[in-house]
Parts: sequence; C-alpha cells; structure tokens
Amino acid sequence: MTARRKQRKKASEQKIVGALDMPKILSPSVPHIETEGNKEAVVDGCFGITEYDNDRISLNAGSLTVTFCGSDLTLCSYSDEQTVIKGSIISIEFTG
Repeated sequence: MTARRKQRKKASEQKIVGALDMPKILSPSVPHIETEGNKEAVVDGCFGITEYDNDRISLNAGSLTVTFCGSDLTLCSYSDEQTVIKGSIISIEFTG
C-alpha cells in the first residue's frame, strides 16, 4: 500500500470516527486488548508479528508496537481480525 493511499485511508477513518462521535478508543487504528487474568490476551487491530519468543511476543498495531512479556507465551491464533496469546503474561508494553 502506497504512502498516499495509507494517508487517505487514515483520513477517511478519522472522518468516520468524528462523524459518528465515537471515542478514539473505538477507532480502527487503535488496538483493542482484552485479558483473561494473566493467562490470555485477545488483541484486535494487529497488523503483524514483529517478535516471537517463549518469553516475548511483539505485535505491530499500527502506530503502536504492543509487547507481551512473560513465560511459556504462545501465539494460539492469528488473523486479520484477532490475535490470541496464551501463557503466563507478566507485563504488556506499548511503544511508538
């Protein structure tokens, strides 16, 4: 996808969010993360995997990189819509 096309897509998303008076957190450009204790995390809005180890999984979430740190971490499922991480999650880091 070209830079110009990405820019137009982002502008369109911002117009929709503004027109619907949606909170920014519901924007498609912001990842949505739900955890079940420290054993499972479900991430919506993931565009790719940047790091995958037993103790660290990093996901490209658009303008952010979301990193899960812990032990016995496993990427149980990955799709355009949702990513599921299981294991003993100690921390979640946001960079970008």
